Amino acid sequence: MALCTIKIHYPNANGWNVGDVVEITSPQKLIEEGKVELYVEPTIQEEITPEVVIQPKKRGRKKK
Repeated sequence: MALCTIKIHYPNANGWNVGDVVEITSPQKLIEEGKVELYVEPTIQEEITPEVVIQPKKRGRKKK
């Protein structure tokens, strides 16, 4: 059995929806038809973003 992601909606007995990850016994024909694709588990990569400090705007009356 292979884990697959549903790409397009098509009627079936199990009521799958687009984006569902399901186990399919032999998905070769569905992959060829473009209805599903093999599921690849996403990898989590932490991005380190430098913290930017924004100086507050000076408020006050302008001198003449």
